[in-house]
Amino acid sequence: MKRLQNQKGVTLVELLAGLAIGGIIITLAMSLFIFLFQFVQEQEQEIVDRSQNHILNTVLSRNLSSPITLYYWDSNELRFKNQDEVIFSILFDSSLNQLTIAKCNSCSSIKTYSSDAIVEKLENVRDMTVMNASPSQDDPIRDRITLLFILEDITVRTSGEEILSEKEISWTVTPLNKNYNKPPN
Repeated sequence: MKRLQNQKGVTLVELLAGLAIGGIIITLAMSLFIFLFQFVQEQEQEIVDRSQNHILNTVLSRNLSSPITLYYWDSNELRFKNQDEVIFSILFDSSLNQLTIAKCNSCSSIKTYSSDAIVEKLENVRDMTVMNASPSQDDPIRDRITLLFILEDITVRTSGEEILSEKEISWTVTPLNKNYNKPPN
C-alpha cells in the first residue's frame, strides 16, 4: 500500500482542468488573431483607396491644373494641351474599369498607347463623366467643366462576402483657351 501512495502522476481531474484552461487560452488567442487579421485587411483597403484617390488627384493637378486647350474628344476621352505644349489624353475604358492618362504625341483613334507614353493607369474606375460640355473634336471647351470619376471599392469580409461601394471624385477645370485653331491630334 505504501508503494501506491508514492507514485507520481496526473489524475483525470487535473488532466481535464488543464485541457479546459488550454482550450480557453487557445480560443482567446484565435479570437485575437482573427480580430487583428480583419483590422489589418480593413486598413490595407483604406490605404489602397486613399492612394488611388491621391494618385488621381496628383496626376490631375499636375497635368490638368491649367490646360491651355481642352477638348472633350468623345464620351470616353478628354484631350488637353498643358502650358508646356504637351498633349495629354485621359481615356476611360468601361470594359476594363480603367482610366489611362497618357502623353499623346500622335494620338490615333485606336486609343492605344505605348507603355512609355502612359503617365498613369488607375484600376477600379467605374465611370468618368464630363459635365457642362458636349463631345466635339473640332471645338475646344471654352468654359469651366467638371470631371466626375466614380471609383469602385470592394471590401471582402472574412465570411467571403463582397461589399461593393463607390466613391466619387470631382475635379473642376477651366481652360486658358490660348489656341482655338487646331485640336490636338
